[in-house]
Amino acid sequence: MEQSPAGKRDVKDEQGDFYSYVAQDSAGRILKGRVKAGSLSAAIRTVEKRSLIALSVERVPQRFTFSHRKWNSDELTFLFREISVMCNSGLALKRSIEILHSQSDNPYTRDFFHELTVALEDGKSFSDAMTIFPKIFSKFHRSMIKASEEGGFLTRTIEYLSDVVERELSLVKRVKAALIYPLMLFIIGTSGCLGVFYWIFPYLKILVNDMGVKLPFYTQVMMTVAEALRRYYVLLPLLILLCFASYRLYLTIRGTIHGQIWSEKIIFRIPGIREIVKMGVLTHSLIMLSSLTRSGVHITSAIELAGETCDNHLIGGAFQHVASMVREGKTVAESMQAMPSVFPPTLIAMVSVGEESGEMPHVLDKTASLFELELSTLTENFTKIIEPLAIMILGLMVGIMLLSFFIPIYSSISTI
Repeated sequence: MEQSPAGKRDVKDEQGDFYSYVAQDSAGRILKGRVKAGSLSAAIRTVEKRSLIALSVERVPQRFTFSHRKWNSDELTFLFREISVMCNSGLALKRSIEILHSQSDNPYTRDFFHELTVALEDGKSFSDAMTIFPKIFSKFHRSMIKASEEGGFLTRTIEYLSDVVERELSLVKRVKAALIYPLMLFIIGTSGCLGVFYWIFPYLKILVNDMGVKLPFYTQVMMTVAEALRRYYVLLPLLILLCFASYRLYLTIRGTIHGQIWSEKIIFRIPGIREIVKMGVLTHSLIMLSSLTRSGVHITSAIELAGETCDNHLIGGAFQHVASMVREGKTVAESMQAMPSVFPPTLIAMVSVGEESGEMPHVLDKTASLFELELSTLTENFTKIIEPLAIMILGLMVGIMLLSFFIPIYSSISTI
């Protein structure tokens, strides 16, 4: 295989991206090279102008710094909302993204829209194009789009994703607002406790030693902590660095498949959090399952695709298991009943009604609406519990410290 002379250098006379090609000349030789063009079709025309028969032309991946940064929820909500509005107005997906590219004044977003447009021009589907930006689109986003492309309801799914991201953003803001007050109290209380440990407890130790008072166990623990803080205060920054390193290690482990499964198992053992996570994942999956079955996708394939959209390996695996049991001849309700820890009785009963009546998409829609309402109630209750719980924990810490401080003083005064 020979290298074409033009392939040894980059063609700089055109604006666009680089495309590598494999072509055949008039003598039957296979040549390789690359050209620069504004689109895939333009790159093919450039190759053909050289009297070559293009066998394959592919865009050369480029390294971008702007488009691969992580987006926040506000930016994602805007992206999905704008695309869904323009697609509902009759514009094609590619044309909608081109309009967003032309309207953007931010170099970050312009670079992102350019990359996305080029990927669509290269013949990639929207879900495949999303894989170029793993820091922007999560596995859940990509799976939902992929399933909707196969089911033929892409626009509706994009609109649903904008609602999902907006609700998640609202939940995060409510949790942060609920945590601000107890967090400030915790910081002030912790600073006060450290000050007492460092400056006050040493004098208390001298006082009770002189009086010969026997210290309670928890006061002895406090005295040991205070002594350690005074003697080994340089270890405090190291402790903070250790906490930061542990957090980074957790993120690294959670980035692997086994780490995600391990993390999900831990979350599923925490009361309150477990119900919110499970209800949220099931709601997304039921909406996707309803849309797929309404679009004519066979129930087994629909369950498999709904499982792939799960951003949770445990629940996603449960859906795959249900699909395999349905393929063996069991009903969907019977298959779900075999896993009561994942599928609640309400869902099983509703699915059974849907199978008997033949109105599975409608029943799944109603069930998803019910679960959304329950999810909203759970999140509201969770945010209401956070603040008093944090204050109670802080009060307990301060109470133990005060008891360990005042009881020895009271005992020493009583002995006088």
